[in-house]
Amino acid sequence: MPIDTITLNQEYPPFKKYLATRSQNLANLEAPWEQYAVGVGVSLLLIQKRLDHLTRRGQMPPSDDSIAEAQRAVARGVLAVMPKFDELAREAGLVAN
Repeated sequence: MPIDTITLNQEYPPFKKYLATRSQNLANLEAPWEQYAVGVGVSLLLIQKRLDHLTRRGQMPPSDDSIAEAQRAVARGVLAVMPKFDELAREAGLVAN
């Protein structure tokens, strides 16, 4: 039975930059990897669901370039909010300042 799988692109330059500039007091890398993977994964799943819906209705799906741009936008969007999550974690006392 086929199982859909999403693999995290560990070499995505903006994500690597975020990890490199992240506060050393937030040293645990598991949380940002998981947050990023879940945020991007859910969004990619929603994109795929929309594409499947269009196909079932016999409508023309967007071009591969448009789909790729939507996927990149998802990754950038998730990364845009992650520093705020780090800040909230510090303010809530979940990590050292």
